[in-house]
Amino acid sequence: MIERILKHPHRRAGERDNLRLAVGRARSPGRAGGRRAAGGAHIRAVALALAAAGVLAGCGLSHSGPSTPRPSGPSERWVAGSVGITDSRGTFWQPDVSVARGGQVATAGSGAAGTGNPALYRKARVDGSGYELPVVKPGTYAVVLHLLAPRDAGVGQNMFDVTVGGQTVVSALDVAARVGAGHALAVLVPVTVTGEVVDLGFRPRRGEVSVSAVSVTLDSAATIRGTFTDDFAGPAGATVDSRWTFETGGGGWGNNELGVYTSSNKNVALDGAGNLVITARREDIRDADGKTGHYTSGRLTTKNSLDLQYGHVETRLVLPTGGGLLPAFWAVGSNVDSVGWPVSGEIDILELPAPNGSIYASVHGPAQGDAAYARVAGIHRLPAATVAGFHTYSMDWYPGILQFSVDGTVYGSVSVDDMPPGQTWAFDHPFYLIFNLAVGGNWPGSPPAGTRFPQKMVIDYVQVTGHN
Repeated sequence: MIERILKHPHRRAGERDNLRLAVGRARSPGRAGGRRAAGGAHIRAVALALAAAGVLAGCGLSHSGPSTPRPSGPSERWVAGSVGITDSRGTFWQPDVSVARGGQVATAGSGAAGTGNPALYRKARVDGSGYELPVVKPGTYAVVLHLLAPRDAGVGQNMFDVTVGGQTVVSALDVAARVGAGHALAVLVPVTVTGEVVDLGFRPRRGEVSVSAVSVTLDSAATIRGTFTDDFAGPAGATVDSRWTFETGGGGWGNNELGVYTSSNKNVALDGAGNLVITARREDIRDADGKTGHYTSGRLTTKNSLDLQYGHVETRLVLPTGGGLLPAFWAVGSNVDSVGWPVSGEIDILELPAPNGSIYASVHGPAQGDAAYARVAGIHRLPAATVAGFHTYSMDWYPGILQFSVDGTVYGSVSVDDMPPGQTWAFDHPFYLIFNLAVGGNWPGSPPAGTRFPQKMVIDYVQVTGHN
């Protein structure tokens, strides 16, 4: 867990504790078009594979047990074995014998790191060929595989592909490489079903295929969402368009930040080359409380123009690498003004708290009482030679699960079924997006002596795409 005092995004100056469907304007062929093509190649490949799968109905598939009844609701869950369980969150999981194709059920051993629901991982179906998962109706679904790397598993020892309707959608999945031996992993497999069954298959590459549990959840709102795209085209020095709202002022923003956010084009402006640049400067400034700050920066939100719930969110940007800076791309529940934080929930799609290139994805929400929790979804170390370059960061968000990627490689996920009983899942309602470049704070700490200013966060584009 990240030990820090968490952001309170709804605080403003003076307060005191009180879709990737289409690209906007075209730019020069050597620039934006190439960048978007490279950043989205993985997503497009998955989309094409799913489209090629067509009707995902099983044909003569053999099961490990009797036929499963038709689903009665939008979510169904199965656990390895012939006996169902009620997990530590009070959710019932059916036995998977009616949906699994082959394989043997084995006891996984005691304990599973990385989950607040270890009951899911006590058994596993080993070397099955897949599942035939019934669905309540045609539509867009999130299939989630719950996997556990054995405690003696080494990187590269167990590796397999995941297919839908015979088409590969996840290649060379290696749980030990992703999260380490003895750790649980939730893997999202989005599918669009035109029939009554999801034909989910496994192709071993090395070692064994081991699956502890599987779920399928209908995204019932998939067809009603639109898209949001900004390529930040415009003359140098211009401000952002009216879809963005500036949040300004100081006061620490719940994390004892040292900077004051402004709407000045010295801190937030287009560069004339198709980028938005957020610049942190070392300079004295008096905020609305009459206090003097020593740093300025920028913070932008879509609070007045975009409320998103589920879909694909993507940005391509360059992160600053100075110490004591926290560049971030994140989202806050749109109900924050009425319910407060952390009840609203917070999704950190990207944070870089240190100049060593380790990026974080995490979520925050309400625990028991008035407490808040911080759950790290993933940490990824960017190659040293590329930390200061452009990278594409994305989130795929479905009911009950969020999955995070960099340059098309998944490095983190968080699932409702892996949350501890005392932590409330707060991520199935609308959120708005935020870009900011924070200076100092409890996390990551103050800029060390010698940190050079100005520091810049350069954003090439942001795109939000609904599931359909």
